[in-house]
Amino acid sequence: MKTKNILKFLTFTLSSCFILSFFTSIKAQTQTSIPTPKVTFNQQYIEGLQSHFPVDSTKAVFDLVFNALPDEVYVYPTENYYYFQFQANGYWIWGNIRLGVLTRDKGILHFAYYTYYGNPQTPDDGQSFVEHFDESKGVVVKRLQELRYSVTYKGKTVVFQFNKLNQTPPDASLLGEQEVFVQRTFDESGFGFLLIFNKVQKHFMYVLDERENVPLDLEMVVLDTLRYKNLLINPASSFIFYQDSSHQNRKILAGVWAQNIRCNNYWDGPFDQLADNFRSSLLKECIEAAYPYVRGGVDEYGFFPILEGSRMAISCYYEYEDLGEFIQNFEMCLKQPANEFFACLAYDYKIHFSASEKE
Repeated sequence: MKTKNILKFLTFTLSSCFILSFFTSIKAQTQTSIPTPKVTFNQQYIEGLQSHFPVDSTKAVFDLVFNALPDEVYVYPTENYYYFQFQANGYWIWGNIRLGVLTRDKGILHFAYYTYYGNPQTPDDGQSFVEHFDESKGVVVKRLQELRYSVTYKGKTVVFQFNKLNQTPPDASLLGEQEVFVQRTFDESGFGFLLIFNKVQKHFMYVLDERENVPLDLEMVVLDTLRYKNLLINPASSFIFYQDSSHQNRKILAGVWAQNIRCNNYWDGPFDQLADNFRSSLLKECIEAAYPYVRGGVDEYGFFPILEGSRMAISCYYEYEDLGEFIQNFEMCLKQPANEFFACLAYDYKIHFSASEKE
């Protein structure tokens, strides 16, 4: 693997959008409110493709996106990305606004977007644009209160409310004897997760957070008429979960479809949605235990201080090309010693990178 690609997988990239609504509407909802559906039409998509716009100008694109924002938005993903998309010049443009935990109090807003490719071969396909905006560029970021910021630009102010995700530890019955709870996260897919770490096998797991009702359907995995009662798949995201009967039927994220990773869409896995707004005393320690080659090189959030904007990607699940491949890997895990099953199920190939590969 080339150094560029290794670094790509070690760090998170511009997470982006799929064929969904603009994602800019939800106005400061509480997590108990019930939003109404938002409808978009094919006419808008086609007319957008026919429009002409200087997409290579980050300022022009920022003007367009910022003007489209409502007065107040709710940022659900826990790495604080607020996603958008539009069509212009025959392309989809996917991107995000981000008020990062380390830079927003310095008055910095991150803005990134790229041209979407329908069948990318790597996450690097498509032309990317990234820029930081601050007061010198007319953007004023102001902290209003905890997890609530305003952004003012050209006389317009938008309030960004970040996800007030309760970090109460889960019931102890959901954890194995050697496991510790690290944090709760919320993914742009709409799923919440518990990030769990096994202190003996030294691996992470994402467990579905079922504290609230999960709004996305899970179905039993069926392959060639064989039904796998302990494997569940979400048709919208293609996430596959293992239902662990030994721990209150907790659902461990076991598979993410590789094409979603290449498309860099909402369903590329929760590796890029750590709970940055809620410091965990365990995160750095667990990252260094799971990935020894980064020891001493990451901060308390998992960022690499020497590589601005990059962090350790915790992708502890199988990236499968098709269902048959996933089942083959799953059946291989079933043959492992009982104490190694979860380490196999939540295997992250990056644990074996050497320091030279990391660099």
